[in-house]
Amino acid sequence: MTSTRHDARLVRTLRMLRAIGRRPRGLRIAELVDELGVSRNSVYRYLDDLGLAGIALVREQRGGEAWVRLPAEWTAQPDMAEQFALVVARQVLAGLPG
Repeated sequence: MTSTRHDARLVRTLRMLRAIGRRPRGLRIAELVDELGVSRNSVYRYLDDLGLAGIALVREQRGGEAWVRLPAEWTAQPDMAEQFALVVARQVLAGLPG
């Protein structure tokens, strides 16, 4: 995979994580496909990438549909150090393409 493709995949994975984080009850996989403009298989690859990085999201079935959400312990408010890290990460991501 070329660096540009790798960067774009990383950006889409982080966009997916941010989208999931905005919805405490989670998102349907189909919603992520629409929001990111990628295939269902790509969404599952991004979820697997996050899992390999130690970010294990909760995957579940609701009403016959696949959903993904943050673990309950992640929905607490971030402390000051975490808020700072989020601000820095946002500034770094703002400079990336995609």
